[in-house]
Amino acid sequence: MIKNYLIHLAYAFVSILVLILIVTVFNYFNLMGSGVTSAIKFIVPVGSLFVTSLLLGKKAKKRGILEGLKFGGIFIFIILILNNLILMNSFEVKILIYYVILLVSAMLGSMIGINLKKSDN
Repeated sequence: MIKNYLIHLAYAFVSILVLILIVTVFNYFNLMGSGVTSAIKFIVPVGSLFVTSLLLGKKAKKRGILEGLKFGGIFIFIILILNNLILMNSFEVKILIYYVILLVSAMLGSMIGINLKKSDN
């Protein structure tokens, strides 16, 4: 079970890194404005976490909301460690709201994924 979480976490982090790299290259060559870039940098992690938790939910046996909660919690814990210990960023309320949005995205993705699995059978 832990292997399944690690694989999906790797999918999430790789997809976020690749998509953010593409957005950064577009911004560097002035193909997108800074407002669009900041919006996409918000949407990419939320969407990536939603899709990877949807895939995790398809593999889950029951209780998609708990699978999404666990997956989102692990993801947020890793991001929290990176932000606070390595990058030395201060903790703000808007960051807390962003973490809640990420957690809700993971829960919704896993809930939808487990329901898609039931309709496929």
